[in-house]
Order: sequence, then structure tokens, then C-alpha cells
Amino acid sequence: MNKQTYLPQIMELGAKLEDARKSQNISIEQAALETGLSIRDIRNIELTEDLYPIHHLFIYINFLGYSEFLLVS
Repeated sequence: MNKQTYLPQIMELGAKLEDARKSQNISIEQAALETGLSIRDIRNIELTEDLYPIHHLFIYINFLGYSEFLLVS
């Protein structure tokens, strides 16, 4: 799959991560699962508070094998 396949999920994940950071009502794992990323993806990524939110997108993009970053401003 190419990056365009995952782009909607990555963008949705960014929004959910920001909501999680603000409200703490949803875990990062749950946010990712709701966007269709697998639990295997999540378990292979070490998540830390200081990486919220945009750095998470970079980590996910790298994990999924993308060679370039996608930054939606």
C-alpha cells in the first residue's frame, strides 16, 4: 500500500491524538484502533508524552515504511 492509502487514517489519528492529549478520555491505542491502524502497529511504537501530537504522525509514517514525512498544517 502506498502513503495515499493511509493518509486519511493518519490525518484522523492526528486529530484523535490531539483530542486525547486535551481530554485524556481516549488512549493512544484506542485512537489508533479507531482509525484502522493495527494493535501491532501500536505495540511496536514507544509513545511518550513529549511527542504529542505531530511527532506521533512522523513515527507512524516511518513505521509504515514511508520515506517522506507528511505534514498537514
